[in-house]
Amino acid sequence: MSPSGSSYTESVLYSFCSQANCADGAVPRGGVISDGQGNLYGPTTVGGADDDGLIFELSPNGTQWQFSDLADFNGANGHLPWGALIRDSNGNLFGAASSGGTKQDGTVFEFNGSLQSLYSFCPERGCQDGKFPSTGVVEDSAGNLYGATAGGGGNGGGTLYELSP
Repeated sequence: MSPSGSSYTESVLYSFCSQANCADGAVPRGGVISDGQGNLYGPTTVGGADDDGLIFELSPNGTQWQFSDLADFNGANGHLPWGALIRDSNGNLFGAASSGGTKQDGTVFEFNGSLQSLYSFCPERGCQDGKFPSTGVVEDSAGNLYGATAGGGGNGGGTLYELSP
């Protein structure tokens, strides 16, 4: 959306699922974040090489936008990424996937040139740590990541969690 006087005008920057088998992803969730160069980053919940979602970058290129698939989810590092990404001071991207990981109950992931799971939910008996992350993550000044799960926990109704580096 671009300001136009007292209203806004809308322009489509990219239409997902334009490549065969949705290799460019589909169903983007959680919005986008930007960097200092005007590039936009976000996840799609499906599509990509394994149809588990991907992390994309849209870069301004004159009057066009250039799409790049930065990383594909593969189940082990997450599936169905949910919520917005965050970017740390080193340019690394972090987020949560609502399923996938070692027990298929979700992951917190990092992209720093490659996509890796930082934590797989539900390693504890009864999923006391939670399962199915339902939000992205936020970061504090010490590098701790915080988020929420939709299930698990002591009462089965989800958890708020902290992951420390």
